[in-house]
Order: sequence, then structure tokens, then C-alpha cells
Amino acid sequence: MEVQSLEMERLAVLVADRLANVSLPQSRPLLVRIPDAAAMIGRGVSFVYEALGDGRLKGVKSDKRTLVTMSSLQEYAASLPPAEIKPIPKRERRREVAA
Repeated sequence: MEVQSLEMERLAVLVADRLANVSLPQSRPLLVRIPDAAAMIGRGVSFVYEALGDGRLKGVKSDKRTLVTMSSLQEYAASLPPAEIKPIPKRERRREVAA
């Protein structure tokens, strides 16, 4: 009986080692709540409702909740133009006059 229990322990250790080296794919949500969608794109909740209304974002209903599709959030972000930020000119240092 002891031999059988030792074999089970060894088997358990082997299985645990194998499972420790297995990487599971990280799942990302397909749908998000409106406040979460707003946070993801850096906009407000009102904008998300407006974008759902005019078709810039796609939403679905789950029971009474409106959920935004992640694919539409990604499409919206990809459709935005690149930012054109001008460099800030360096200010000259004022030299203090010795009194």
C-alpha cells in the first residue's frame, strides 16, 4: 500500500510540474460595459452613447444591458488620425544681474 501511495505522489509531482510549464492563452473580453468602453478609449460615457447612436461603435443587448463590442472599439481607435504634436520651444534662461 505504501508503494502505491509513493507512486501516486510521484505522479502528482510530475503532473504538477507539467502543468506549471503549460501557458494558457489569455482570454480578452468580446463585450464590455459602457463605462469600461469609455475608459478604454479615453472618452466619457456620453461620447460612447453618441458613438453607439451614430454607428461609430457597435453595441449589443444582453438582457437589459447594452454592451460595446471590443472589435468596434479597436476599429474606432484604428480610424483615428495620428497626433501631430509640435515640439515645445526651449525658453532662454534669464541671467540675473549682480547688484
